[in-house]
Amino acid sequence: MVKLKELLLESIDQIQRQNYPWMDHKILETSLSKVEKLSESELTDRTSPFHLSASAFVLKGDRAFFIQHPYLNRLLLPAGHVEAGEFPVETAKREFYEETGFSIASGTQERLIDLRLFDIPANPIKGEGSHLHLDLRYYFSCLEKKQSPAELKWYLLEKEQAPEEFQVYYALNNE
Repeated sequence: MVKLKELLLESIDQIQRQNYPWMDHKILETSLSKVEKLSESELTDRTSPFHLSASAFVLKGDRAFFIQHPYLNRLLLPAGHVEAGEFPVETAKREFYEETGFSIASGTQERLIDLRLFDIPANPIKGEGSHLHLDLRYYFSCLEKKQSPAELKWYLLEKEQAPEEFQVYYALNNE
């Protein structure tokens, strides 16, 4: 059985080989260094200073899904924390469904397209101190019809409307 830490190390290696034009190799090196130092259980420990998350980049035609993050108060990809016993790609699908109400179609193309590290400020409401997120970003090519109410306000945005950091991903629509 594949362990989460092993999968993360393989994912970092995989994304390095993809060599997407938006990849930041310094982020990859830093991510690798941090993951190597952590135990399996620390990867899903919400009390640690390092959190693992996964995002879903899903296109519908030439528009992509974004959510209004309730705490950070900015537009982001649907995403969330990787839970114990869950792999990041499963997290991305689950969070996409919870936050938008849409399901990723079974058998859809799924691909790890990016890794990002970013600082998250303390959130006293959740009892979380400031921490670092390693976010694995996945591209999904197909979705099902809306199946449930959305947890968050979501938007379908064209490239020019999307936050700048995500605009590069729209190139995946042409592959």
